[in-house]
Amino acid sequence: MREGMRESMKKDGWKVAGKILALVLEFFRILKSTLKPKGVNALHFFSWVTGSGKKVFTEKFLEPLADEFLAVCRIFTVDCDKYPFEPDSLHVETTSRIGVIEISRDNLGVHVLESSVSDSFGLSREIANIEEIEIMLNANVLDLFLKEESAMELLRKGSWLDNGLVIAFWGTKYRNKHGDIMVRGLKKENGEIKECFVFPGKDSDFIHEFGVAVAILK
Repeated sequence: MREGMRESMKKDGWKVAGKILALVLEFFRILKSTLKPKGVNALHFFSWVTGSGKKVFTEKFLEPLADEFLAVCRIFTVDCDKYPFEPDSLHVETTSRIGVIEISRDNLGVHVLESSVSDSFGLSREIANIEEIEIMLNANVLDLFLKEESAMELLRKGSWLDNGLVIAFWGTKYRNKHGDIMVRGLKKENGEIKECFVFPGKDSDFIHEFGVAVAILK
């Protein structure tokens, strides 16, 4: 068994090495095609940026590019198998375990619930569909948004909250001291994004006012 694990790790290592090499070659191709029309030799350029031009290259190119990357393409890693945080007087009833996931602007999405299906939160028909979504996000992702301002920007850029939606993290269901099931979510109130709680079957007025979406990975 150990031998099989070693072989698997070797294969994974070669895959990573191959991907890195492919990225380096593509980066060099981009550099070469950009520099050639300027009459700049790519190898001479590499020698310069790793030598006397390192400071200029880092300050004028790499640092601004890194800031742009973080603003546009930042990826957040969340362990969705970890036991979720329990707010006061709540305990976790069920939680989805989907492993370690990556959250970015490109793969974050919402599944909008039809609040008009019924007066009891519209879940009599919709809940079956929701439960089939394997990539439904749990409360660990919600806590990432609450702790990391830069992660919260992903929601702002998605503009879902600007449309009056409450984004519920349906992957974790809590039970309060009265025995009620609820999920934690986010809503926009007076220009600020705040945590809120949604009670399936009890918040029909709340749902009709705001509308609810479930946070998912696309």
